[in-house]
Amino acid sequence: MEKFKLADCLTQLRDDLSVVAEKGQGSSVKFLIDEVSLEFQVVAGLDKEAKGGVKWWIIGADAGVKASDATTQKLSLKLRVVDGPTGTQRPIAGETD
Repeated sequence: MEKFKLADCLTQLRDDLSVVAEKGQGSSVKFLIDEVSLEFQVVAGLDKEAKGGVKWWIIGADAGVKASDATTQKLSLKLRVVDGPTGTQRPIAGETD
């Protein structure tokens, strides 16, 4: 079963949105992201490095997890995309008019 750390996935999403915003600089078409909705199949497991704490893992889409392998949960997140320094909504391409 292929698993991904939730924190790593959210970090990658943040990085990808930053790249898109940079590539869109100077574009005549701009997108304003109001909300990002994500839904994951997750499984909880013990984290040996965290002294027995629980860690949430996202299951890869092609993992083929069976009920006998693990008990999965659905995790839904709604995120608002904002500019780090200002805390305001950030357009995906350049400055808004």
